[in-house]
Amino acid sequence: MKSIYRKDLIDVWRDRKTLVLSILLPLLIVFVSVSASTIGEDTQPNVVYDSSVPTEVINLIQEENAALEYSDHIQDDLMHNTADIGIQVNESTIAIHGNMDIENIQESIIDLELLIAQANLQDIQHETNTDPWSTQVEDIDQESGNMGNLLMNILIMSVLFGAFPASVSLFAGEKEQRTMESLLMAPRSRLRILSSKFSVVVTLGVISGFIAVSGSVALTSMMDEGESLVLGSQLFGQLLGTIVNAFLYIINLVMVLTIISIMSESFKEAQNYMMAMMLVLFISPGIMMALTPSNIPTWFYIIPSLNTNALMQSIFSSEELLVPFLLTILSSVLSFIILFLICYRVFTDDKKALGNN
Repeated sequence: MKSIYRKDLIDVWRDRKTLVLSILLPLLIVFVSVSASTIGEDTQPNVVYDSSVPTEVINLIQEENAALEYSDHIQDDLMHNTADIGIQVNESTIAIHGNMDIENIQESIIDLELLIAQANLQDIQHETNTDPWSTQVEDIDQESGNMGNLLMNILIMSVLFGAFPASVSLFAGEKEQRTMESLLMAPRSRLRILSSKFSVVVTLGVISGFIAVSGSVALTSMMDEGESLVLGSQLFGQLLGTIVNAFLYIINLVMVLTIISIMSESFKEAQNYMMAMMLVLFISPGIMMALTPSNIPTWFYIIPSLNTNALMQSIFSSEELLVPFLLTILSSVLSFIILFLICYRVFTDDKKALGNN
């Protein structure tokens, strides 16, 4: 098994395209994705108010904030990240809700306080208001799951581009080059050959995944001035959870890629599945974008692909992780065993393993 693993790994690394796709492309994906996620951070925050806010306060705020909208569900809008700042009024107190950990929101809240203070001074000078407004800032913990979604998208693209060429080369490629038949005739079991080749693809997937995770954490910490991928005292737990979650996702994705490669007659046919694979893989992140860590259903942690996406969101939140973590591990291990049995069954079928040779 070691000899097959070593030989295939050396052969794969001799291919410059594999080097580019496994190392350089994940770095590029990390840089582009993290940079794109920070583009809109300096824009004017979206401010919402409800029916408790009088017209004079609305007019005052609207002079400085063009993005002012009415909402009957301020707390829901803030928690689902569809609004940045919420305003409510109780008698003469203006309550301003917002995430003070994000710099541009913090600056906007301070500007609102200054604006209200200036209005109070003007009223005092002109003696037009005997009851000045007071402000009360209420910090909220906006756990939108954006960081988990960002990291998962980067991980999917990096592992897919890093592992796909190797998986195609070691199975469909060898069938096309007619070297698979001689390998299967060697005095080695199909299980040992399959495990060795699978290990090579997993190695490349893990390298790409490690670059994606570590690069995202490092680059986000340097570029992001507010919310960060790693949150101080939770550093060890988040990193450990991310590593375990990423590994579970990688081994299942690589197994799916291996099955596709074995069932493909040629390198070109396997590559044709690339776009379809990308569309399918991004269904789960698309679903998770509509959810926050606090309202993820428990059964999400049981469904393959959804489970690792859901757990990645929960890792970067204050939600309890024990049950989601255990459910994700158990369901991922179970799905891997099922996929491996399917893969082994396909590989032991000479028509699938050898193709038309």
